[in-house]
Amino acid sequence: MPLSLPVAVRHPDYAEIEVITGDLSHGGAFLCCDPASFPPIGSEVEIQAIKPAGDGEDAPVIRARVVRATEDGIGLQFILPGDD
Repeated sequence: MPLSLPVAVRHPDYAEIEVITGDLSHGGAFLCCDPASFPPIGSEVEIQAIKPAGDGEDAPVIRARVVRATEDGIGLQFILPGDD
């Protein structure tokens, strides 16, 4: 479903980047960004929704794998517990 949500993306070899989701599903997300600033396809990243200041607990950290890149952004597939 289309959803614009600010998220932080982390990878040990890249600087943390803040981007906006383009869509979100049970299995993954599309991030609107410059794909050149991201790890290559097959890399594992962590994403976390950025909450407004003073909005309670931090959002959970979600593991995901980069599965596609387009000129508009990056497609991620969530890594669920037991998928390692």
